[in-house]
Amino acid sequence: MSNFLKKVARKLVVGDLENQIERLQVESRQFQDQASHAAEDQRQSAAALQQYLTEQLGQQQAQQSDHARALQQSIAALQQYLTEQLGQQQAQQSDHTHALQQSVAALQQKLTEQLGQQQAQQSDHALQEQLAILRQEIGDLTAALPRRRIVAGAGPAVEYARQNPETGLMAFLYSFLPDRTALDVGANVGDVSERLLEAGYEVFAFEPFPPTLEKLQARLQERPGFHAFGCAIGAADSTLPLHVATDRSGGIYGNPTAYNSLLDRPMPSDLVFTDSLPVPVRSLASLHQSGEIPAQVSLVKIDTEGFDLEVIRGMGEHRYPVVVVEFWDDEFLWARAGTRSPLGGFMDAMRPRGYPWSIVFYRVEGSTDVAFYCNGRRSVPKSWGNAFFFRDYELFRTAVDWCSTMVPEARFQA
Repeated sequence: MSNFLKKVARKLVVGDLENQIERLQVESRQFQDQASHAAEDQRQSAAALQQYLTEQLGQQQAQQSDHARALQQSIAALQQYLTEQLGQQQAQQSDHTHALQQSVAALQQKLTEQLGQQQAQQSDHALQEQLAILRQEIGDLTAALPRRRIVAGAGPAVEYARQNPETGLMAFLYSFLPDRTALDVGANVGDVSERLLEAGYEVFAFEPFPPTLEKLQARLQERPGFHAFGCAIGAADSTLPLHVATDRSGGIYGNPTAYNSLLDRPMPSDLVFTDSLPVPVRSLASLHQSGEIPAQVSLVKIDTEGFDLEVIRGMGEHRYPVVVVEFWDDEFLWARAGTRSPLGGFMDAMRPRGYPWSIVFYRVEGSTDVAFYCNGRRSVPKSWGNAFFFRDYELFRTAVDWCSTMVPEARFQA
């Protein structure tokens, strides 16, 4: 009996062990399956991550290639422009040309080496900075070249430009401006507008006095490219009284409507304000916004009898290549009457707006002789005239070349 019990007990123990072994084998297979799945998931995740990194790297390399290609194209365009400019002056400047080409080649080599060293980490901002430096260095080299001489010639048009250099310079600059649009603020009967039309400009003229506006329209309305507006220009849209001048001198002042003004200023005893009427006033910013004048304008001529600074304040964020204003010295007749057009005031208004260069034409009270000077904020005592303000140095230099040929240049002692 005891042997039988021992056999039964042994069988039970063995069976239990076999069951445990079988469970362990099942669990081991499950664990292996789970491990296999986890390994496969990890392999797939690693493959996906590698694919993502490869794509990102490819995009970065493509962007860097695009930046490099754009920079090389800009360099090529600058070289082409410089070559064309040098070709025009080759007869006089062979030594300058050779030196300049060597300098440009050295700059290009330097920039190419820097690009190769930094290609993996250069941003668009850094590339643009390098391109700006290159443009500046090439501009400095170009400025050192001898400039071409402008020959005035002869004839009625040349004589008119000598007597009226402000209008002559505006007409001359037509060929050097980015587009053909001009604004004539304070057009009166259209003397300046007509000259601008003859030069090729499309002219937008502003005259607030109704009888004068009718004469302006009758004179020029049928001319292609002419647009007349019956409003004044100021700092903001409004309605203001226009003071109308009357000549009691017997004709000394010519057309008295040329002295109409939005300022109620004191006048000479024989040229007085005898009436006023409300007129609409618009700002240039408002006219741009409404589409009544184009977004791109190259030349703005302002002659508003003391209101020019208000016109400038109404420009808003708009900037024009050339702006022309009328100034009066503090000792000039109109300024002594309490007006607001000092030359220094225009400098203070224009330079923060990005106009660092200027040409001043002036006449001294009692004389018709005209002279010019550049970039000065002080006016000649008892003088009046017009100041041209420029945003671009090369355009300014071209204007100075013309002035040096047509008008005497004033020289002042220190």
